[in-house]
Parts: sequence; structure tokens; C-alpha cells
Amino acid sequence: MASALHAWSIMHTVKTFLTSSVVVAALAMTGCPAKDSPLEKAGDKIDEAVHKVGDAVDKDGPLERAGETMDLATEKVRDSVK
Repeated sequence: MASALHAWSIMHTVKTFLTSSVVVAALAMTGCPAKDSPLEKAGDKIDEAVHKVGDAVDKDGPLERAGETMDLATEKVRDSVK
């Protein structure tokens, strides 16, 4: 019985030590300064490219401007009829 209690005590001590080691390691890693890895830099470049493509697509083309001009002309005609 005493032998089992002694084994349990040792296992409990080891488990506590390992758990606290993991917690300390996790806290230490969160305190490390952030460095941009090559993957981080590549991701930033992809984000920039997506924004540039989105800006190019969202710009008003000639058909969009012509449609807006027609809308304004239609509104002016409606206003003048009222």
C-alpha cells in the first residue's frame, strides 16, 4: 500500500512539473517579438495584389459612366415634367 502511494506521489509530481513546464513555455513564446517569416511576407504581397485587383475592377468604366449619365438625364426629365 505504501509503495502504491509512493508511486502515485512521484507520478503526481512529474505530472505537475510537466504541466507547469508547458505553461511556462507557452508564456515565454507569447512574449517573443514577432518576426516576419517568408510565408508572412508572401501573404502580405498576396493581400496587396488582391486589393489592387479589387480596386481595378471597382473603378467605373466607360459603360458605367454612360449609365450614370443616362440616369442623371432621366432624373432631370422627370424633374422638369413635375
